[in-house]
Amino acid sequence: MTLIVSFLVLLFVFESISEWLNYKRFPDKVPREFEDSYDLERLHKARDYFRAGFQADLWKQGFFLVVTLAAILGGGFEFFDQWLRSSDIPGWLHSVLFLGGVALIGRVLSIPFLIHHVFSTETKFGFNKMTPETFVSDLIKGFGMAILLGGPLLAGAILLYESMGSHAWLWVWMLVMAFQLFFVFVAPVWIMPLFNKYTPLEEGPLKQSIENFAKKEAFAISGIFKMDGSKRSTKSNAYFTGLGKTKRIVLFDTLIEKLTLEELTAVLAHEIGHYKMGHIMRMLLISALSSFGMFWALGVLLSTPGLESWIGVSVASTGVSLLVLSYCFSPLSKLSEAAIAWVSRKHEFEADTYAARTYGKPQSLATALKKLSVDHLAHLTPHPLKVAMEYSHPPVLLRMMALTAQETKL
Repeated sequence: MTLIVSFLVLLFVFESISEWLNYKRFPDKVPREFEDSYDLERLHKARDYFRAGFQADLWKQGFFLVVTLAAILGGGFEFFDQWLRSSDIPGWLHSVLFLGGVALIGRVLSIPFLIHHVFSTETKFGFNKMTPETFVSDLIKGFGMAILLGGPLLAGAILLYESMGSHAWLWVWMLVMAFQLFFVFVAPVWIMPLFNKYTPLEEGPLKQSIENFAKKEAFAISGIFKMDGSKRSTKSNAYFTGLGKTKRIVLFDTLIEKLTLEELTAVLAHEIGHYKMGHIMRMLLISALSSFGMFWALGVLLSTPGLESWIGVSVASTGVSLLVLSYCFSPLSKLSEAAIAWVSRKHEFEADTYAARTYGKPQSLATALKKLSVDHLAHLTPHPLKVAMEYSHPPVLLRMMALTAQETKL
């Protein structure tokens, strides 16, 4: 219990220091590369936006630390465990309900912070377009998907842990990997359309430009779609999703409104670069190897006597033990996330290079990145510690410098 409490407190302190250092790194003057598009007034607005997010995250993390410590030291987990045991249910179902209940309580407690973020911070700084009806609908759909997809997955994992002996962890790993692959194929077609509307990009110069580039690069596109991102936010994005026959390119409608044809094509060249350079399969492989190690460790440690007492629970169960080990692995999980973020940043540079080399207009991608950063009120000079631990994309200034270097090689 002392070990778990120490991990939780130290992680909170570490993340708070990281956030504070990142806030202190916010520039006082506009970087030279942005002088043509970022005036001092907007820079101050960006700093205020970042400060509001930093303060809200600190309150949220502090709140959940207190709640978790209260559940451990104050008997919250024990009360919930005993309440579930008052019903005559099988052991595997108790574990599913215990873990699912803890996750559900956490999600419910996070709703006030989400409301503040969307309807206070995002609204104040001109980003939010979401109505209360859409917000509630998203919550209901999110809970529904968690129950319909996460519930059976969790139940299958618990049953395997309790029935397959010393090699159960391997069966659970294979189950999770199968589910992950299934999700990659199914999500673009069945799940994502539940939240947003995807319409095929209409005929015109933009579609023709993208198709010409894809044909030149021998890239078979299953579809180019426009997503109604403006339904929720003024922020813009583009991404590549799916595998095989379900792979598709998605452009936010807000992105199409803000970028030129050449900038949009350069952004899509970047997204195609991820696929052509094998980044998607590589990340799936990294995820598989990472989770393999985690599930092996779970299999080794799951039978440790007395694990339940580490969070103040008196009766052993698979569900309680898994929760205990998730807390014990939290420092390793943080390091694993940092390693995966490093690989992701490397992939972004590689995709930028691919777009610059194949489309031949690196400055179009650079100006697109610049416009998006200004539009999103982005932090232009984040602290190296924050970047190393969490950033999946390199800081925009580094990407722009790399693209400028690419231009000299063309």
